[in-house]
Amino acid sequence: MLPVTAFFVRKAEAVLAKAANRAADLYFFEQVLARLKSGEDLSPELAAFKKVDKKAAIESTKTLIIRCKDDLTKGYWDIKSKKITLKVKAEFIADELVPRYNAEYKVAIKSGEVVIRVETAGVTVEVYAHSKKSKATTEEQIQDQVIKELVLSGMR
Repeated sequence: MLPVTAFFVRKAEAVLAKAANRAADLYFFEQVLARLKSGEDLSPELAAFKKVDKKAAIESTKTLIIRCKDDLTKGYWDIKSKKITLKVKAEFIADELVPRYNAEYKVAIKSGEVVIRVETAGVTVEVYAHSKKSKATTEEQIQDQVIKELVLSGMR
């Protein structure tokens, strides 16, 4: 496996692990909201609810649900670099624990641009790299330049 591909496979695996944890949070908060709306008193189970009324408990739970959905939609794909741009699309499928992601990175390198697409389905990860806009002469040079940008992004 090429170093750039290996990097993005590891990145996707880490994203999926975080998404699974966040999805568990989401399902928990949805259950809490359903129980609150049905009139159940959750203050014996959740100490934070002892300090607030039912309306405030419902509103705070709704806020937590929105945060979870936002995290799952945006994912955890970001790489901090001015030379790397990112577009993420998340697709929620009812029977799957985590969303399916399509993440596209455009990496500006010395000799042009490399586009890296990462697609997930469940725990399956596929990585595709295209360097059509790159003027580097060999695949090795392109790989080296992309790895350099990834390493520099980790230092920021």
